[in-house]
Amino acid sequence: MPQFERTTLWRNSFGSDRFASDSDAVIALREQLLDMRTRVAYLVSLIVRDVPGLTLHDITHLDALWETASLVAGDDYFLNPAEAYVLGAAILLHDSAMSLAAYPGGLAEVQQTPQWRDAVAARLNAETEGRVDRQRIDSPPTAVATAAVGDVLRELHASRAKHLALLEWPTKDGSPEYLIQQSDTRNAYGSIIGNIASSHWWPTTELGALPPQVNAGPGVPSDWVVRPVKLACLLRAADVTQIDHRRAPLFLRTLLAPTGESEMHWAFQSKLAKPSRENASVIFTGSPFAVRDADAWWLCYDMLNFADRELRATQSLLERNHLAPFAASSVKGAHSVEAVAELIPTEGWHPVDTAVHISDVPTVVELLGGEKLYGRNNSVPIRELIQNSTDATRARRLLSDPSTYSGTVVVRVREDQGWWLDVEDDGIGMSTEVLTNALLDFGRSLWKSSLVRREFPGLVSKGLASVGQFGIGFFSVFMLGKVVTVTTRRYDLGAADTHTLAFSNGVRSRPILRPPVASEALSTAGTRVSIKLEVPPAEPEGLLHRGQTQNGENLVEALSDFVAKVCPATETKLIIQDADGTRSEIHAGDWLTAEASVLLDRVTSLETGEEELRRVAPNMRPLQSVDSREYFGRAAVAPSRSRYSETNGVVAVGGFRACKIAGIAGVLRGTTQTVVRDQADPDVPGPVLRMWATEQAKLIHDSSWQPWRKLSAARKVMALGGSCEPLPIVIRAGEYLSAKDLGPLLAQLDSIVVFEEESVDYDDDVDQVLKREFEQHFEADAEMFLLPTDIPRFLKSDWPSSVPDLYIHGAAKTAEEAFLLALEAAWGGVPDYSDEEEQPVGDVLGTSIIRSVRIYDRADLAAEPGLNS
Repeated sequence: MPQFERTTLWRNSFGSDRFASDSDAVIALREQLLDMRTRVAYLVSLIVRDVPGLTLHDITHLDALWETASLVAGDDYFLNPAEAYVLGAAILLHDSAMSLAAYPGGLAEVQQTPQWRDAVAARLNAETEGRVDRQRIDSPPTAVATAAVGDVLRELHASRAKHLALLEWPTKDGSPEYLIQQSDTRNAYGSIIGNIASSHWWPTTELGALPPQVNAGPGVPSDWVVRPVKLACLLRAADVTQIDHRRAPLFLRTLLAPTGESEMHWAFQSKLAKPSRENASVIFTGSPFAVRDADAWWLCYDMLNFADRELRATQSLLERNHLAPFAASSVKGAHSVEAVAELIPTEGWHPVDTAVHISDVPTVVELLGGEKLYGRNNSVPIRELIQNSTDATRARRLLSDPSTYSGTVVVRVREDQGWWLDVEDDGIGMSTEVLTNALLDFGRSLWKSSLVRREFPGLVSKGLASVGQFGIGFFSVFMLGKVVTVTTRRYDLGAADTHTLAFSNGVRSRPILRPPVASEALSTAGTRVSIKLEVPPAEPEGLLHRGQTQNGENLVEALSDFVAKVCPATETKLIIQDADGTRSEIHAGDWLTAEASVLLDRVTSLETGEEELRRVAPNMRPLQSVDSREYFGRAAVAPSRSRYSETNGVVAVGGFRACKIAGIAGVLRGTTQTVVRDQADPDVPGPVLRMWATEQAKLIHDSSWQPWRKLSAARKVMALGGSCEPLPIVIRAGEYLSAKDLGPLLAQLDSIVVFEEESVDYDDDVDQVLKREFEQHFEADAEMFLLPTDIPRFLKSDWPSSVPDLYIHGAAKTAEEAFLLALEAAWGGVPDYSDEEEQPVGDVLGTSIIRSVRIYDRADLAAEPGLNS
């Protein structure tokens, strides 16, 4: 019996007596998983060919994850066989895409991805000084192309894993091969398996985006419900703790002779014994690390800290989702050099816990086995730099006479022996201590530290509300270029106290502190950050490049438009200077006063058409506190361009774009707890949101929107806490009816048929007509009510249901609740219905269309008075 079949997780599911009554289903799932394992084994055996240097990612690693997962979860942790199958399949797939074999089109398919050009350019830039031209990227040297294959596969493996369970590999005879051979199982579980496999590279905070449950597939007992968040946490926790000698066999290390960062991974993992558990902690021990292995020891220390953070984060997520916790929630000794050194000793040297200045954020994150922090997004460094400048102007405003100082930030692109981006402010400036310490201290924000009290007495007590919280934003500048200068002068010092910190090769070499040269001089106090762009802004992958026309011409966005999108709700005056000399301004707070179309241009997606903007613009209204006159946003409930797509607004943190919000056009002010700030929840108080949503309902009622758009808007209004009294909530005989309209109608009826959608769509599995016939001739039952029961989703989080004091007791939050309230008022109560029934909901040329419906009979209410009243 293989070792993984002896683990407690495997035995508690596939081998448990509690499932003896459904042994056929257990055996089927187990055999299908083992068959899939055989196929995946071939796939992962090719990883070493395509990504040389990696520690073991073959089937032995995947098998070992069962043991590690069992260690983390605990001996008594429960998975039903369906969950065990899904977990096992996700384990098999999570790293399987680090091979060209995961792409049926091979290298040619990989080369069609945008990540390919990125990887090639990165490799070329690492080897040469200056910009690499397009021809070299299109036809790179063989060594560069070979290395880029590994870079791309590592970068894409998690997203590719999402599709592997459903992917087909064509054969010579035309019959496709799948990793999951059984089509019923593949169709039932393939999608969630892929999502869980992919999620091992998601931020922990995004695991909540997985569905709360997946019901049983074919041939599986109905109570074998799969809980994806639990399985994703289990995979994640097992993956980060499976870092022992099994991943780095000594003889294989000798044969492969890895170098650089790969060698450090091999070195430390080869010295670690299998982990064990003590109470709620995972314990790692190892053989001594000699002086030559010091870097590997520190990497080991970092990995243990990373594993500890992941275990704590997954445990917290399980608790928030009311799921069974794991037995292990930490790594013993993590975050203490001394404690780790007792378990994993050194020989001939002593590790000393000193403050570490982390240099290249993406490299460090990749080195620790996690995701890239920011990804390739040129708006991030712009956002971070303007944010830092805005904080500096806010600080100076608090310490200056507001009648003489307001603050300005200048953003410019210029050409001077190369292309440069400047972000300059007339804010508070930096002393040499701040410039050479706090600025470079990764993870330590000046505004959150004790240093700010020494540098600027009284500033904290004046209530500085900085956007920057984590002390990492400055490092994003190196995404754009390696040559960077920071020139600064404190607001209360003279020109002689201006200093320049110069980076000549990113953070790979130490920056130097020097007086500014003539071209770097500042006309006033403040700070200027200048970045020499590695790619000219208008060229592919450049700061302002937005694709190409069919004729091959570059599409270039104006810097002013780019900055406006990054800073849609700025509270500091921005001056933007394009390379052609064009100068534009965004005035502080103008998002509250500008024409609605101007604000919408800043925040809506590129796909949004002019018609959509014209439709929503008249309804733009501020979200404002009646008592404090504080503004929390300016927005409108957005119509859908179709029944399935949404116009998007943004949630802005400190005036800066954080994430899109569906179903609302405009800007909502928000807060975030994530370092990357790509997710945020609006901070609109419940009463303010409710009042605004109710106003939106009235505006939409008075508009010329089509009835189906008003129905869609009504659901959003109710979900946002508002009253949708004038808007339709249900459809009958083609008529869109509001709750008020329903009263007299329902009072006349003794039986009600409800279909839980706003339309009856074609179902090729059950409908005995052609799709074309259905679309052209379907006629719904005129007596039936079409009631949409879905709940609008605005963000990945559970906002707005989490907003305190949003919902009024007794008020409807969904169209379904509104309908039932109207029914209760008309009948004096709501009769129950035992189950959904199958019956005709319409016909196509005389052929009945059968669907599940609810049937409410007034007679049932009379028979049991008070039922559901």
